Amino acid sequence: MGASAAVLLCAAGCGETANASRILTNPRALAIRVEIIEEGPNSVDLIPIPADRVRSQPLPQDTIELQIMIADATGIRNSDDFDPRWFVCPSFQCTLGDHEVPSCLLGDPSVEVCELEQVARPQLMIPALDASDDVVFTIGVLVVAGVPGARSTDECVQEFKFTARESFEGCVLGWTSIPLGPVGPLIRSATAAGGDLSWLAPEVLAIAAADAQPGFHPEIVGLALRERLADGSFGVEITATSEATLVPPRTDFLALALSDQRDRQQYVLPSALAQGSLPLFHEGLAGLVFWTGGEASGLSDVRTGEPGERFETIVVLSDSRGGIDWRSFKFEVQD
Repeated sequence: MGASAAVLLCAAGCGETANASRILTNPRALAIRVEIIEEGPNSVDLIPIPADRVRSQPLPQDTIELQIMIADATGIRNSDDFDPRWFVCPSFQCTLGDHEVPSCLLGDPSVEVCELEQVARPQLMIPALDASDDVVFTIGVLVVAGVPGARSTDECVQEFKFTARESFEGCVLGWTSIPLGPVGPLIRSATAAGGDLSWLAPEVLAIAAADAQPGFHPEIVGLALRERLADGSFGVEITATSEATLVPPRTDFLALALSDQRDRQQYVLPSALAQGSLPLFHEGLAGLVFWTGGEASGLSDVRTGEPGERFETIVVLSDSRGGIDWRSFKFEVQD
């Protein structure tokens, strides 16, 4: 709901070609969104964000709310129907590729329970830093859910614990790394807790400490479909509207998510700390478009079908600081 972007999960489909996986069939987790619902003592003296935007980057002792977006061939589904279970991952990271499983899922008695409240939109207070902590830049979250009528969520959790498979039929899996920030207050919090920052070059630390611009969620303002012609050039461009937009049959289209220029934020890239440099970046946004109809088509996003077909597109727009938005658009194929 990530995305260069931190696309917040394997939204394009693991083990599938990118275009084929954009055609939705069975339920899939396409995005996870974080909202700060209560600011803690570290969220002071931040640069204000636009009044119509929601902050996406939490700091230690902020309380967040998590939301997952699940969609299938019928469009965006109500996540409550899937009975999702949420877990905080070990070392603040989740990796489904090699199945690093949260230790509390395996019943390790030495690990504090890491399952969040079993509700569709759980809340989590980001832990305070202490002197024994490294500076933590992300917290990992895993979601496991069962597909109604196929498998229960409990069955899917059990399979995830003990089965090292690439696919979990009848289950929905989602994962994200929540980026903390901005970097300045995060470093000040670590310093106040007695954390060791001697590994940071003084000039890098000075730049990082000055960063007080929190990330915020972007907003999708529209969707443009660009016709791809046989010679590789582009033909007509169709802008989606709030009503069902008419499109021609048997036509290849590339899709472009349209965003507000205000959402291209400048930010400090935490991962650059390890390389000893900390540049400012002009924030880029990445859009993924998923389709409930049509078919995959080479380099294009989709090829429309026959007259009378109706389908939706689901657009996910994200950035590398946890900002994410999604929106659906309806289309009808007509000669």
